Amino acid sequence: MEVKITKKDLSVLLGKVVNILNPKPTIPVLSHILMETGKNRITVTGTDLEISIKLNKEIETIKEGRVLIPGRKLLEVIREFPEVEIKLKSEKESQLNLSSGRINLTLVGLKVDDFPLIPKPKTPTQFKINTTTLKKCVNYTKTTVVIDENKPNLSGIFFTTEDGWLTTVSTDTRRLARYRSKTNLTTNVKFILPLKTTDEIKNLWEEEKEVEVSLGSNQVIFSGEGITLTSQIIEGNFPDY
Repeated sequence: MEVKITKKDLSVLLGKVVNILNPKPTIPVLSHILMETGKNRITVTGTDLEISIKLNKEIETIKEGRVLIPGRKLLEVIREFPEVEIKLKSEKESQLNLSSGRINLTLVGLKVDDFPLIPKPKTPTQFKINTTTLKKCVNYTKTTVVIDENKPNLSGIFFTTEDGWLTTVSTDTRRLARYRSKTNLTTNVKFILPLKTTDEIKNLWEEEKEVEVSLGSNQVIFSGEGITLTSQIIEGNFPDY
């Protein structure tokens, strides 16, 4: 792969993906990001096996390819570059060369095949929603989420849609927070979204956008504006309220 990209654009891409990486993972590959170049685009993907983030940016590419590189290390290196265009080049899938002016260095990673496959739900339920509405629902109900290994069904926000209403609920068994928003949704769904995933929704979509939601039996995918957020959903039933 070979591409030229500004320090600012690359820092933004890496910062959003690296945010979910475990700094001390039990599996080394989970500290790495997959970087790919295709026709007029660059893609950066990271995962902790529970959440995956994939970002696409339109950019002129010189050569298509892919490389698997330590995410935090790459971001640290990029931050040391001046505010200029940086050339990224990889002749091997486990090695990335970065150069700009007199700066020239190489990072060593892992084989691309080591990167975990990110599954997609089969025959998902799909609908679209405005990110402003989505973030309001999260903000009003996240305060009463309780992180308890013995009560995993309370460790997230319960989403339901019915008759055009989107409702989010959370509880710590003593307090309960509930928020309702009228939408044009015609699909009825129920799922519990982990608290960590709700934080990433706020971080990834800073401006008001419409995103597509694809819900499977054990995962949900939010996608829009070149961003794809894939998350496991919490198993179990949310208590009646």
